Amino acid sequence: MRKTEILAIFLTLASVIGAYILYPYLPEPMVSHWNAQGEPDGTMSRFWSLAMTPIVFTLFTLMLIFIPRIDPLKKNLETFRGYFDGFILILYAFFILIFGQIILWNLGTEISFNLTMPVAFAIMMFYIGVMLEKSKMNWFVGIRTPWTLSSEKVWTKTHKLAAKLFKIAAVITLIGVFFQPQAIWIMVAAILIAALYPVIYSYFAYVKENL
Repeated sequence: MRKTEILAIFLTLASVIGAYILYPYLPEPMVSHWNAQGEPDGTMSRFWSLAMTPIVFTLFTLMLIFIPRIDPLKKNLETFRGYFDGFILILYAFFILIFGQIILWNLGTEISFNLTMPVAFAIMMFYIGVMLEKSKMNWFVGIRTPWTLSSEKVWTKTHKLAAKLFKIAAVITLIGVFFQPQAIWIMVAAILIAALYPVIYSYFAYVKENL
């Protein structure tokens, strides 16, 4: 078993223990949702608020362990396995941030999500850009369209473009820190462009290759 898999299992178990310890100290229900202005506008029962992180962490752990083993092109995935492992660990860190901020808010320390989320998403998107740049054709990680999965050349060209777009989107998302009321919309726009444009590009790249 890889070190990252052991760490993932440890983090999952730690989230269960942490939720159990914190349970008596948190209100019922808990604030669990915030609107685009960073104001709380939704609640959830204390049990489910605390249970969500262990559930999500369990899914991440299963992804980390099984995806590299069941991918028909796992030899390709192994060539950038370290970057994939790193991405899963960044997802853990991202949800630890969200979980910690929800806990702090419900304990009385109110830190705006419009301040922390642009930074967290910027880091995650920049890393995705790095991972996409290193990725090889596989069935689970990357811009997986019928056209990228039909041509290694199209895969390479599409992911080279997507890597640049995600890195640019990370910088744009970070700008949301300085425009907090609009932070969510800046972030959503940047992510949508970075994610959708490579899909369209892959089609035209494939058509051009097969003229």
